[in-house]
Amino acid sequence: MVYNIKGQRVQSYPIFTAGTHEISWNGKDKNGKETNSGIYFIKMLSDTNNQIKKIIKLK
Repeated sequence: MVYNIKGQRVQSYPIFTAGTHEISWNGKDKNGKETNSGIYFIKMLSDTNNQIKKIIKLK
């Protein structure tokens, strides 16, 4: 899941099975609209590991 600084979800990703996965965000929201410059967070959850990564998006 990708969230903006206000905590609003802007994009979702499918649920993955166990293993290593790579997520690439194209900077668009769930409606395909380009998001504004700013700070965003990717939240990755699994049975054994939960991570939140900060992204700084520049136009």
